[in-house]
Amino acid sequence: MGEQKNDLFEQFMEEIPAVIGIHDDEERIVYINSSANSFFTNQSVVGSFLSDLLPKETADKATQLLKEAKRNGHARMIIEAEDLKNNTIHIFKALAFTIKDKEQNVQIGTIYIDITRQQENIHEILKLQHILDSSPVSIVITDIDGNIEYVNPFFSEITGYSLEEAIGKNPKILKSDFHPDEDYKELWEDISSGEVWNGTFRNIKKGGEEYWESAIIAPVKNSYGKITNYIGIKQEITEHVYLKAQLQQKEEERAQNFEKTLESFVAIVEDRDAYTGGHSQRVATYSKMIAQEMGCSSDECELIYRAGILHDIGKISTPDNILLKPDKLSELEYKLIKRHVEVSYTILNTIPMYKEIADIVLCPS
Repeated sequence: MGEQKNDLFEQFMEEIPAVIGIHDDEERIVYINSSANSFFTNQSVVGSFLSDLLPKETADKATQLLKEAKRNGHARMIIEAEDLKNNTIHIFKALAFTIKDKEQNVQIGTIYIDITRQQENIHEILKLQHILDSSPVSIVITDIDGNIEYVNPFFSEITGYSLEEAIGKNPKILKSDFHPDEDYKELWEDISSGEVWNGTFRNIKKGGEEYWESAIIAPVKNSYGKITNYIGIKQEITEHVYLKAQLQQKEEERAQNFEKTLESFVAIVEDRDAYTGGHSQRVATYSKMIAQEMGCSSDECELIYRAGILHDIGKISTPDNILLKPDKLSELEYKLIKRHVEVSYTILNTIPMYKEIADIVLCPS
């Protein structure tokens, strides 16, 4: 029965995924399992000191572990050791404790648990943490209910909310009244179904200041494909939005000025010829009415109306003696007056915003 127990003990000690050792009171090795083989060059390790088998730095730390265990009854520390067989460095969580044999002699048991992979994972996590903390864009991580679990320093810099103030809150702390609730509902439906959402927000900082940001919000899934978190990556675009609005306003003002200038030319043409006075306005009004009856869109109807207003602008190049001639025009004069259509096209086509109108004006010719 005793031999069977010893066999089971030996099998257990050889199969356990850790380095197991026993040292006598003088710190000589009494037993070491096979998991330690690749860390020793000398195959005859029993009866040896660790300093005989390991590099000095590793041996010194392991010996220090044994001494602390003898002094305190137990000890623990982190020890690095080189796997000579695979030429790799391993990190062990080392535990030591005192035990007694049948004769009540004090011995020291040691367990070295390989935590290399865990340490590598911790290193990767710390590296990722550094990247998040150093990121020049706002990063927000929430749980599946939308409660904030993490914000990076840049988020705090932009919004004024510290990590402590944001934790447990919903990103709605930034919500303004600018966006309808339907926008947020659509966002939530997208990300909760596993889709990535992107768009822009007009939000409010802690101090009450409004700002614009572009955002990408995506679900984070575990290895089973289950959503565990949501991550939002945001960039403030306030200056860009306001600059774009200013440029758009200037463009609209420029367009209005062009429009007024051309309409002034049309008025000049019509003032020259009392007989056709109001002609362009009537053409524009009737053309728009016809377009509406034909089912054209509001934008198309407006385009046709503007083309009607400007279609005769080319008459500004027609000499008065032809334009205002009360008698019948000669064949040459008639050809000259018909050229006003081409002139209208040329004038309008040189202005990018009127290219579509130019094509419409040219159609009757």
